[in-house]
Amino acid sequence: MGDIRGRALGLLHISPVDFGLMTAGEFWEAWKAYQDEKKADRRHLGELARGLAIHILNPFCKGAINDAESFWTMPWDDKAADDAETRRIESLPMEEKQLEAQKLLDKINKSNGIKGQSES
Repeated sequence: MGDIRGRALGLLHISPVDFGLMTAGEFWEAWKAYQDEKKADRRHLGELARGLAIHILNPFCKGAINDAESFWTMPWDDKAADDAETRRIESLPMEEKQLEAQKLLDKINKSNGIKGQSES
């Protein structure tokens, strides 16, 4: 429970009182919104970097760079891989889905300096 409370208070900036009044569904809805916002921020910065790289390099390439995605592919460009991973996760039994979710949470925790469930 401490990991979830830590995320709520530290990352989502939810007050302890509001966290105590939340349902689990409300927390996960807020967490998904937070993750979506982070993902959008990363994509925005990636697109800016890709655009800047093309803007700087294109004069040296005599304008030969016409397609940003083929010049510098980003993870969000490969929709087929996303779809395949989604289908793979959806096909797993519930126990394995829970393990996959825990692995993801542990990665998020590690990147944010929060102890994972296995480290508690």
